[in-house]
Amino acid sequence: MAYLQDPRVYYAIERTYLAWVRTQLSILALAFLIKKFGIEDAVDDAALPLAEGALLGMCLLVVGMSMVSFWQTRLSIARLGEEELPSLSAPKVLYITGVLSIGLNIVISAVVALV
Repeated sequence: MAYLQDPRVYYAIERTYLAWVRTQLSILALAFLIKKFGIEDAVDDAALPLAEGALLGMCLLVVGMSMVSFWQTRLSIARLGEEELPSLSAPKVLYITGVLSIGLNIVISAVVALV
């Protein structure tokens, strides 16, 4: 249980998680742009596997980040008391969006890696 008996604690956790999600989507957008604008044309044939591996590494990093940030958010919310939750459904909504975010990151990573 946290020390503050205030719902703003939950909102701070939620804002932090959403900042992580925004960062993850920004990294994936960068990887997609690199792939879209022709990484094959920018590097020679010898360096192409290394460049593709770097893009795949970026995608795997984002998927790992999404799982770790979701897990950390779940742990933080589990430590809160009832007084600190704005409503009983608020954590459930955040958990659903977290699972959707992980799924979205996996799908976008697969698109970047396979296209």
